[in-house]
Parts: sequence; C-alpha cells; structure tokens
Amino acid sequence: MAEIIEVNLASPEFKCDPERILGPLRADHPVARIAVPDGETAWLITRWKDANAVFKDPRFRKDERSVLSAEEIARTCSSLEEELMMRHLSKTDPPEHTRLRACFAPLFAPHRVEGWREDVQTIVNDTIAQFPRSGPVDLVPSFASHIPSLAVCRLLLRSSHYQPLMIEYANHITARDIGPVTDDVKQSIKDLLVLVKELIQEIRARPEEGLLGDWLSTEDSEGPLTTEEILAMVSIIIRAGVAATEGLLTNGALLLLQHPDQMDLLREKPELTDSAIDEMLRYRPPSTLTTPRWVHEDLKMHGHTLRRGDMVLVSVVAANHDPAVFPHPERFDIRRRDNHHLGFGKGIHYCLGASLGRLEGKTAFPALLNSFPRMRLSCPLEQVPWTPGMKIAVPQSLPVALDRPVACSLT
Repeated sequence: MAEIIEVNLASPEFKCDPERILGPLRADHPVARIAVPDGETAWLITRWKDANAVFKDPRFRKDERSVLSAEEIARTCSSLEEELMMRHLSKTDPPEHTRLRACFAPLFAPHRVEGWREDVQTIVNDTIAQFPRSGPVDLVPSFASHIPSLAVCRLLLRSSHYQPLMIEYANHITARDIGPVTDDVKQSIKDLLVLVKELIQEIRARPEEGLLGDWLSTEDSEGPLTTEEILAMVSIIIRAGVAATEGLLTNGALLLLQHPDQMDLLREKPELTDSAIDEMLRYRPPSTLTTPRWVHEDLKMHGHTLRRGDMVLVSVVAANHDPAVFPHPERFDIRRRDNHHLGFGKGIHYCLGASLGRLEGKTAFPALLNSFPRMRLSCPLEQVPWTPGMKIAVPQSLPVALDRPVACSLT
C-alpha cells in the first residue's frame, strides 16, 4: 500500500491558498493516499485529466452499497433518517440514477429556469435594498445566504415562510464532512424530514404551485415518485440550491474584492458575467473535494493499485488549477475563454441545478457591484473565518465596507 501523504485540507491556511499545497502534490503525487477524519484513508485525485476520467468511469461508484458491507456503511450512516437523506441523485448510480434524473431534470431545464428570472430579480433587488447605506456589513448572511435560501423557498414552496429553516438545514447538512455524521447534523436531518413530510401531506390534500407540488405529480414507468425519493431530492436542493449557491456568491465576492481590477472590469462590462461566474467556479470552487466515490473493481492509476472498496476523492480546486489545461492558472481572469472547469462536475453527475446557480449569480453580482462601487474588504484576508472540515472552503463571514451607494437601476 502506498504511503500516506500528510496534508491538512481543513486548515484555514490551506483554504486561503490551496495551490501552495496542491500544486506540488499535483506535480509529484497526482494520485495520493491521504488520511480522512474517520481514521480511514482515501485516494486524492489532483490532475484535471484524471478527475475527468473518474467522473465518467463506471468503475468509480457513488453508491457505496454496491461496494461496501453493511457494517462499513453503518459507520457513516447510522439511522434510517440519515440513509433516506443520503439517497439522492449524487449518491446513486445507473440504472437508479438514470431513472431519477429523468424525473427531475426537466424541472431544471434552462428554459424552465429562465421562467424564474423575474422571481430571482425581485429577490436580488429586495436584498440589495435592505443593505445599510454605509458599512460595515457581513456579505454572507445579508447577501450570499439570503438570496439562494429565499429563492429555493419560493421556487420549492411558493412561500418564504420557511427561509430561516432552510438556512439552518443548509448549514447543518453541508457541515457533514468526509467521515462520521455529527449529532447536530443528525438532528437537523430528522427535523427536516418531519417538516417535509408535513408539507407533502398538505400539498397532496391541497395541490399548489411550486417544485414540491410538481414532484408529487411526477410519474414514470414505475409510477409516482415515492415520499423517500422526494425527501432525498429536497435534501439535494437544499445542499446544492442553497449551500452551493451561497458558496458561489461568497467566494465570488471575495475574489472580486481581492482583484479590484477584475471587479471594475465586471462593473463596466456586465456582459462578462457568464465568463466571470465560470472563472469564480474554476479559481475558488465552494466544494474543494467531491463527495466520495468507491472503487468497484481493482484498477491502476499512476503506478498505484486502487482496490475494490477504496474511497476516491477528486480535488476540484487542484484540477481547476492544472497548468496542462488552464494557461496561467494562477491568474483570476474573468475574460478567460475555453474554461473547462469542474465546478459543476462532469458526466452523469453534472450539477442538476447549474442553470439556477448561474441565474442567481448573473443577477446578484451586477446588482451588488453597481450599488456599491467603493465596496472593499474590511479586514485582512488572514482574519476571514472559514467553514470547518476538509470538503468545503467558503468564508463563514465576509465583512465589507460599503461606503455610500450610488443610485442605480437594478432591473
């Protein structure tokens, strides 16, 4: 067995400058055996070509039930409630994944998401209008968390009543790192299950608009979606639709604050917003690691033998800085072309909510920049607190000074 490479992917120093650690690792140990928090080990993939191959190779499974024993699975999924919430699209393989994605994908098609533009624009306008006329302000709760949580509430339920709960559950569920599930995450999952089951009963008794109502009326050749399948989908919507978009908005804002020339360029040329979002997702993706994959049959990579049952983690941020794919990867350049970043994944597990995340980013960033042209970070980067754990790299708070906003149109 290969030696364990000592890296601390959870440290604030790593999250401030991941390339300082990942650059040498990608060059010398592109497939590295590392320790993970539960005392086990995993193979860490750091080159873009290898990452892309893992995403598309069926020998790497997302559903550990096809590889691990019941005893091994019980270490990280110790109750029925947790098992239900973890059985969503990102934890399944074909043919189950194919069937579920066919049911849910039409509801997130680009033309369907485009119909939500007015709702999202209203949410962004109202959010910016609530900012104080001068700083300081924390962009995480007032901007990056507020917009996607409210958007998901309105799109899922056509109501903003449950927004505080959405934020709470997003924080707890995404706090689940590689390894054992903590008690607060377990309780949050149980609470969310109770809430969604109640909502399902209400909607079945009184059908209404919203994605939850759409899912309850969705059928395929095997019949209607089950309550368990809908519960799992709600989990991934909160994880991806709230937490991942919050990460995009937070990390994107931080990058612009760190690169004022790029912030000025985006303000002057809002038509660059699409490429800016891609560059944000390349340079500082919210999830530095993918969720685990499991080796289904022995295989070779870079001279190492990966055995059946081994855990494999893809370092998205390392792959996104691979100089073999990205010219001058150390530059944050919102004009970058042919940006084949892995921020939304690749293959059959490409992010289902990518169109919604893009819509929120395309709406939110121009509004923020036009409203506060003198916005700046109000503390040194070294003092920005980061989320704990090795899987997510997003500031927990992002204090900024706004100065006085200018009058502008946000439509």
